[in-house]
This record gives sequence, C-alpha cells and structure tokens, in this order.
Amino acid sequence: MDCLEFRQILEEFDMNFFQETHLRPAQDRNVRVPDGYSLYTRVRTPGPTFDKVYGGVAAVVRSDLRAVVRDDLSGVDFMALQINDVVFFNVYILPETSSWCLYMNKDPEQALASAMARAREAKLHAVLAGDPNAHTADLVARPEDPPRVSSDMVVTKRGRWLTALLRDCDMEYLNGTSRFAPSSERCTFFRGESVATVIDYVACSSALVAAGRVPEMSIDELAWSDHAALHVTVKVHITPGGSLSKRKRKAGKRKLQAESIEPSVL
Repeated sequence: MDCLEFRQILEEFDMNFFQETHLRPAQDRNVRVPDGYSLYTRVRTPGPTFDKVYGGVAAVVRSDLRAVVRDDLSGVDFMALQINDVVFFNVYILPETSSWCLYMNKDPEQALASAMARAREAKLHAVLAGDPNAHTADLVARPEDPPRVSSDMVVTKRGRWLTALLRDCDMEYLNGTSRFAPSSERCTFFRGESVATVIDYVACSSALVAAGRVPEMSIDELAWSDHAALHVTVKVHITPGGSLSKRKRKAGKRKLQAESIEPSVL
C-alpha cells in the first residue's frame, strides 16, 4: 500500500476486493490505505507451527459508502459487505485439490452457499466477486440466462457446483456474456506463457441486471499479478450523509473490482 502508483489505482474506484492476502491476525493494523477509505479483512488463524498463512480476503472501500460488514454472512475466506439492498461477497475458495480441513472447521463451499442462501431469504441482492477456483467453460446458471463465451472450455466439479449455487440464488454470471463482450470473455489467471484459464468471476442477482443496475463489466490483465482485474459497475442507493461522485468504483481482487455509479440518495 506504500506504492504511490498502487494507491492511485485504488482511488480510481470506490471498492477494491482482494483475495489470497496471506495476512495474519492484527497484521492489517500496519496497512495504510488512502485517505477517505477503510480497510476490512478476514484472515486465517495461524497453525501451531506458525507456518505461512495462506488465503484471506480484504476490501478497501470508500468510507462514505458506509459499508456494513455482515459477520453473520462471512466466513474464513470470504467477506460480505452490505450497502443498502446489495450484499457484496468477496470470495476466495482454495483449489479443489487442497485440503480445507487444515485451515477451517467447515467446508468452504457449504459455508458460502449457506451465507448466500440467507442473504436471498432476507431479500437482499447479491454480487459475488473473486476467485472460487472454478472452471465453468460456457455454463449458464439458468436456461433463460444469456449465452456465454469463454476462453477456457474446461468444466470442473467446482465449476458445476458454482453454477448450481448461482441457479439456487437466482444469480447469473457476468463473465463471457454477450452484453459485456468482448472484454468479459478474457482469461483471468496466467502461469508463464503456457497457462491461461478462467477461475475468477463476477456474478450477480438477476434482478439487478433486469433493473439495469449492472451496466458494465470488463476484464483487464495486470502486469504485476498472475490474475486479471475484473471490473463491474453496480448501481446502489446511498443513504443521506454518504455522498458519492460519478466515478467508477473497483471491487478488485489482486484482481477484482466492483463499482458503483449514479447512486440516488434515499
């Protein structure tokens, strides 16, 4: 965060989401964020040998958005931030080949599915953004969703699980859909010159799309990360006292960005 160029990137957006922060408990106290922004984190508890801590998520959010951390909808490696009627899920799920029981006491897929189901029961719109380590090819959550195009045509068990989760929550993928083409069709993870896949996603409640509240989504490669940056624009209503300019806002992952434009004040 001490890099001036990086801090300037954060200030271009209202929300910045990060995954795989590798932070330890209380280490976030040493992280400086731009003026007018707040830092929210979820970290794993170190093991008895104090080996390197993996996973973890963080969000750098404009303070005047008055985001509310929903601990009841958050887990070890995912965070729920609510702004009015929208809950933003900042998500990381470790790869399918990794053993989650070494780091947490509940299956991360079950934990996330339970949290998103409860958000839906509360009649809240949802935006999922992050790295669930899923390969979904061109799958769609529901028959009525727009067709998708993907640069990665691999489908994994995690990918089918994620697709079913979105269906159950009345949500749809934004990656690869024609309304956001061609940028949304790009790969999101790179390893050397030989590996380029799609494992990072933005998805949202279909009601948000139908209401015209998700006008933009794009994917941009980053020179300093093996993951791309995913940008999404979401229109949210801000309560009195929280002003918001018509700048874009980023829900970024090392990678990800969620944005809010043209809010109305209730």
